[in-house]
Amino acid sequence: MSQQPAPADIIDAWLVEQKKKTKRSTVKPYDYFSFASSLDHLSEASINLFFKTTLSKAKDIDRPKLDFIEAAESKMNIRLNPMTRFGASYKTYWDNVRTAQEEQRKRKAREDIVENTCQLMESTSSDILDQQHCPKRRHMYDMTNARDDQDSLANEVDDKSSTITTISDLSDIALACNLRFEECFRFPMAIVDIFIYSF
Repeated sequence: MSQQPAPADIIDAWLVEQKKKTKRSTVKPYDYFSFASSLDHLSEASINLFFKTTLSKAKDIDRPKLDFIEAAESKMNIRLNPMTRFGASYKTYWDNVRTAQEEQRKRKAREDIVENTCQLMESTSSDILDQQHCPKRRHMYDMTNARDDQDSLANEVDDKSSTITTISDLSDIALACNLRFEECFRFPMAIVDIFIYSF
């Protein structure tokens, strides 16, 4: 994964773009939302602080666009008023950002549970295969170990239950585990049921 550029570098590049813009540009110079999207890995408070200091800096380096800069400052003063055009756009922008972040967090939690579940299955399969090499234990399965693994998985699901909010979420996890497990192993799926459908 490539390293995220420093905010100062991103802001400097954004300022260069603003100086090149004209009144006829599709996105007007010193537009808040273009600034926020360029720093979308930061929080709302951090972006607003950086925008304020960036506008102050722009007044010294881009005097021909002073009107745009001052207009941007005026809009920020009314950003919390949803009855204004900018205030409504501001609220919609950040509501959408927070929704996307929450969806990403849920998706990551589901992926983690699937990964950990499959690791438990792989570990259990290794134990079973080891037992099959022993003639006296060829058809035996240690249910105590299975229950321990099941309890561990149930505890993990409980820890992350705040992000898995619907039955469909759990169904997606079960389906993903089944599909991955079938790709890797070739023994009865009853063992999968022990881990997936009993918690």
